[in-house]
Amino acid sequence: MTEKIKEEASKAGIKMLGFIPYDEIVTEAQIKEQSVIEAENSAVAKEIIKVNKISRMK
Repeated sequence: MTEKIKEEASKAGIKMLGFIPYDEIVTEAQIKEQSVIEAENSAVAKEIIKVNKISRMK
């Protein structure tokens, strides 16, 4: 699915800032009523932070 999204975004001239990987930590955070960022050192949290920093530079 990721490749299809990349392809369609490219066709539409949309630059992707990053890709949030699937991780069960998202579900765990929801159950605990926490944000994903609060999950310690997860790949998802790191990617969200990276994308957020990139988006703020624009």
